[in-house]
Amino acid sequence: MDARFQKRVQRYGWDKAAAHYERSWQAQLDPAQTALLEMAGLVPGERVLDVACGTGRFLRAVRLAYPAMKLSGLDLSRPYLDEARRHLKGLRPVEWIAANAESIPLPDASQDIVTTVFLFHELPPDVRRRVTAEMARVLKPGGLLVFIDSLQMGDRPGWDGLLEAFPARFHEPYYRHYAIDDLDGVFSEAGLEAAQQATAFLAKMMVRRKVG
Repeated sequence: MDARFQKRVQRYGWDKAAAHYERSWQAQLDPAQTALLEMAGLVPGERVLDVACGTGRFLRAVRLAYPAMKLSGLDLSRPYLDEARRHLKGLRPVEWIAANAESIPLPDASQDIVTTVFLFHELPPDVRRRVTAEMARVLKPGGLLVFIDSLQMGDRPGWDGLLEAFPARFHEPYYRHYAIDDLDGVFSEAGLEAAQQATAFLAKMMVRRKVG
């Protein structure tokens, strides 16, 4: 399938799923996002950008834990951003950004922490690298990328068969490549050095620090 057409199909699917996404994946998201919040090591007053923020589930957890944190949520899907606004209604405002993560409309070195939750397995290999470069660009020197997505092959060898079956059971055209992609190399090439790594249920968490 042509990459541009595939992106349109994915965006249509994401828009249609916005109101149901959390219920569908809650069992996987809850433990992973709890671990992510712990790994982020947030400090009140820092600027945090959540890339592909979806329904705002993670940002809501951050806002409840750190009411004064400066938060931004970026997503390509306006219906997801509408859901995010609804979920954070009544809490201190978040800056919502409707944009493509391949071209983040924020200044260089403007964020202390960038987070991304279950985005990379949805992206073609070249787009993963462009998104990584953009996240690194907006991070301050010494800032953190806090990443969570599916396990990859070899993370839990006994579960590799489950990962192999996943793209056949669900329409995930880029998952197979994601499962074997060299994420350490992708992040290192963008100037993001390893800080922490862990797994939780079916998820993989990585913390990378911007060199400089």
